[in-house]
Amino acid sequence: MRFHIPTAALLAVFAVTAVQAQSHGPFSGFTPEVGPTDIDDVFRAITDPEVVEAPLVIGGVLTTESYSGFVRLDLAGSGTNNISATDSYYTFEKPLGNPVEPFPPSDGSWIAIGEIDGGPCLDFSNPFALPASNKTVFIDGIGFTTPGPLTIPTFDDSHGYSIVVHLGDYAGPIYVGNRDCGFGDNTGSLFVTVTGVVRADISGSISGLQGGFVFCRNLTTGQQVTRPNSEVGWNCQGLGLEVADGDAVLTGAVGSSGAGAE
Repeated sequence: MRFHIPTAALLAVFAVTAVQAQSHGPFSGFTPEVGPTDIDDVFRAITDPEVVEAPLVIGGVLTTESYSGFVRLDLAGSGTNNISATDSYYTFEKPLGNPVEPFPPSDGSWIAIGEIDGGPCLDFSNPFALPASNKTVFIDGIGFTTPGPLTIPTFDDSHGYSIVVHLGDYAGPIYVGNRDCGFGDNTGSLFVTVTGVVRADISGSISGLQGGFVFCRNLTTGQQVTRPNSEVGWNCQGLGLEVADGDAVLTGAVGSSGAGAE
């Protein structure tokens, strides 16, 4: 949210928000270091989960349901690519059972997200099968991210990862699968739980306000949290506010402002 502040010596800015009404664009909100990193604190489901098995011995698998906007992907499973052990992101074992320090492909991930039927092969050259890292806007345990080749989770030896991608202007079924075409030496499957989600957190930002503090108050429960004001946005749940669906929340900032603050 963005607040406009008229000229005054001491100002308070308020916004009343119902949790179930929250929905933000893909790159809006606060910086990752000041927000929560738990995916369940930031996003809530708007579709039933759909579980897709993507065997590493075939190309992508099309979801039954259509998706748009934010999509949560809970990733599991592992197998072999080029006779090396891999999961959704990392190569973690070379042939003959030789462990290696886990490393991802140079451009991001083994798991691919395709917005249309890219054919039987979701390989590295297929323009319709981008690595999931190129669409990832949130990683569980890390927080909000900028999509790109290095936007990947930390290696998990249980091979479980939870991310949120944003599909941009696309709406429809999506392909998920392994980014490889040499299927003859592959084994195993990736399992992807696909869920449409929206932002469920409450956040704010403000510029031009000096000193003072920001606050969040749950009008339903009476709980309030504060922190010193800064130019960085804030997130109410990240500050420790407990919020349930349907709660009304008041959030804002108090401080000194000059002309033109907004």
